[in-house]
Formats: sequence, C-alpha cells, structure tokens
Amino acid sequence: MREKIVVFGGNGFFGQRFVRLASEQGFQVISVSRRGAPQPTEAWHRAVEWVKGDVFSPEDWRLLFENATAVVDCIGIIHQKPSTNQTYQRFNVEIARMLVTEARKQQVPIFVYLSAKPFVPFLLKAYFESKKRAEAIIMDVYPNPLIIRPSLFVGKERRGTRAVAQLTKFAHVLGLLKNFQPQPVETAARLVLDEIIQKMKTKEVG
Repeated sequence: MREKIVVFGGNGFFGQRFVRLASEQGFQVISVSRRGAPQPTEAWHRAVEWVKGDVFSPEDWRLLFENATAVVDCIGIIHQKPSTNQTYQRFNVEIARMLVTEARKQQVPIFVYLSAKPFVPFLLKAYFESKKRAEAIIMDVYPNPLIIRPSLFVGKERRGTRAVAQLTKFAHVLGLLKNFQPQPVETAARLVLDEIIQKMKTKEVG
C-alpha cells in the first residue's frame, strides 16, 4: 500500500508543485480544495485525487485522514478581505486549528504547516502574527510537527517574483532586508517532501 498524503491548498502556487512532486515520487496524493481539480487540466493531474470540498466543513474531508501518513496545510492568505470574511484569523489560524486537531484525533503520524518567515514585519505585522498563532496551536497539539517558514516563493508562473528576487539581491548588497530570501517554489516543494520522507524513515512523528 502506498503512503497517503492529504494536502489542503493543493491548487495554490506551492501546493501544485508539492502534489505533483509527491505523486511522481509514488505517494498516494489527495488534494482537498473548494475548486477540486485545477484548470486547465494537465496530464499529471490524473495521478492526484482531487477532492472538491469546503475546508470549513470537516464532514467533506474527515474520512480522508484514515490511514494517512501526512497531512499538509498550505492554505493561507497574505491580504485580508474582511468584507468577504477572508481574515488572517479565519484562514491562517482557524483552518490550522481544525486540521491539526482532526489529524491528531485520527493519529496521523506527520502534520506539516506552511508558515512564513517575518521578512518585512513592518509591512505585514498582522499576517506574521497570525502565522505565529497558528504555529503555537499546532505545537500544542502535535509535539513534533513539521513547520516550514519560507520568505517568498518565486517561479515563472507568478509574474513579478523574478523581478522581486533581483531587487532583493540589490537590497542585500545595501544591507537591507537580510531576512528576505526568495526561494524557487520547485526547490521548496522538494525540500518539504524530503523532510516528510526523512520523518517517515526515522519514525520521528507527532
């Protein structure tokens, strides 16, 4: 039986890279999102089980945790829209609380949370604080979670990120934004998967 990874946010910039890589490495990958399968369809999508469900409705995804090796939470928003109830508390904190609680209840060995490194706290203070609150909740539930703290993912599909990466190099020369280290999204996805595989090998689980 293949090891099962359940991913929330698998349609996102990082999520799609991760689920593709994990499926190519032979994992059974299930991606849960409101939209289901991403569009337009690509050939590799057939290797992933795309589940259409509402993360705020546990009955849509709770059964998927059965016999899972890992749950990956890469849902999050960087800009709030209070008028549509898209807040840091709801999307960055409460979702993490629901997923880690259910994962622990069903004894899923590995829980992964995509957090963030506070590279520009003076601009996004509330965002980084919400990520820290989520981390605290997760670590209270799971003794040994896998928490990833990137600064900014860059890739050809996300317009403008390459320009930001070049500007960052210039800023570093001037001694500015020292914690801002953009990372290729493909590299980040591979590193996260490698960390999961390492935990599986060493049985270093929550």
